[in-house]
Amino acid sequence: MYTLEESVNDIKQENRKLTEQNHKLTTEVSVLKDQMKNLEAQVSKHAIHQERVEWQNKRSNLQIYNIDQSPNESAEETETKVKSFLTRDLGIPESEINMERVYRLPSHNSPNPVFIELSSAKTRDKILKIFKDKRKSGANLSIRVGEDLPQRIAQARSGLYHLMKESIDNQKQAYFKYDYLIVEGKKYVFDPLLKIPVLVPEPRKERTAFIEPGTLPANAEFSNAYGAGQRPKYKLELCSLNIRGLNKFVNSYTFVSYCEGFDIITLNETWQIERNKFKDMLPGFVNFESIRPAGKGCRGSGGICVFVKSWLVENKLIKQIYSEFKECVV
Repeated sequence: MYTLEESVNDIKQENRKLTEQNHKLTTEVSVLKDQMKNLEAQVSKHAIHQERVEWQNKRSNLQIYNIDQSPNESAEETETKVKSFLTRDLGIPESEINMERVYRLPSHNSPNPVFIELSSAKTRDKILKIFKDKRKSGANLSIRVGEDLPQRIAQARSGLYHLMKESIDNQKQAYFKYDYLIVEGKKYVFDPLLKIPVLVPEPRKERTAFIEPGTLPANAEFSNAYGAGQRPKYKLELCSLNIRGLNKFVNSYTFVSYCEGFDIITLNETWQIERNKFKDMLPGFVNFESIRPAGKGCRGSGGICVFVKSWLVENKLIKQIYSEFKECVV
């Protein structure tokens, strides 16, 4: 006869099997996640390499904008108009203009831009320099000369163009370098997620001497970012933001770059509904989080993420930080 004790033992045995299977699946998922991260890193590295190769292959090319376009214009007519602009407006001798290819590019705007491939990068650089020098001198040039760029770089520069024009109009030194803009020595990048130019924060030199992992003594002193009270031996950079939805910032290069300048970051209103969603969002940080469960009283709001630099956690300095910042609840 099948006893109650035997039934309980069978259930326990079945539970053990399920627990083992669950542990095995969890391990396999963890391994797959690591493999995916490695694969994504390799794909990203390959994409960057391909972009660099494409950049080099375009070194002899230019794109010229606002050259008048005739109905049913032939390639020969386009080439004649380009040569006329280069000799008449830029003063380049016709003997130095050796073009391999010239044609109109597809465009929603009229006139269509003109693509030209020159025989050498040296000639291309000379044309660009003369054009830029004339523009800086105040010459009224309706025709514009630009580089032939990989798509991502072209999109980044397009997003930064208005900032560059505004800076030049205000007599500020501004120029493009690869996929970013330099204005008076400050670096701006275009954030495709936020669709705005964003200033890249400069690393704080005063912090580089004392935030190397493993170098702090056990009795290290701390102060807040403003150094209140006596001057500390070591200083922490704190940041607290009402982020209004962290999901949209996860793949934002500029946001991650901004966070790198701080040691402890608290993000409020992160709209979390699942645990560990942002665990690996910031490299070099350990994430402590509190989520608000979804329900009638919580419709996509609430939640807090606290990111602490990994070396602070590894050196077991968190308790000391708590004692120094009693008003700060993590």
